[in-house]
Amino acid sequence: MKSKFIGSISKISILLLFLIAVGVGRADAQGYGERIIKKANSYKYTIQDTVSFELKAGEVHEKLLKLEKGVEYFIVAFSDDTDIKDMDLYIYNTKKRVIAKDVEYGPMGVITYKPYVTKELKIQVKNFESADAEKAYSGSLYIFSKSK
Repeated sequence: MKSKFIGSISKISILLLFLIAVGVGRADAQGYGERIIKKANSYKYTIQDTVSFELKAGEVHEKLLKLEKGVEYFIVAFSDDTDIKDMDLYIYNTKKRVIAKDVEYGPMGVITYKPYVTKELKIQVKNFESADAEKAYSGSLYIFSKSK
């Protein structure tokens, strides 16, 4: 196996799940993203990219990303306004195989991943369930990295 999935629950994942548990209102969505960045920075992660999207229930957003050998990545997808009830997050290799995923129920997906070789991978965010299946809701994808 040429890539490494770093545990399903890391310390930073637990802290971010705590932020979800305490709740985020619509007016606080901006502050919520800022809290995620601040917490990731406290664990020595640097923000690499942010992506905003709108998805109806069942829709996906994809991003191709070159991940560098030996760099630990922390990837977070979340509902900006809490109307996405279940956000799933996947990393696919070039053979379209899932190599890491977070499909636990909740408005946030979190993956930590460290490749053994530099390669291009596809990050996929899926709005699995929304407050209203016919309406598109906004979400964000944050990609952080940390070199050893």
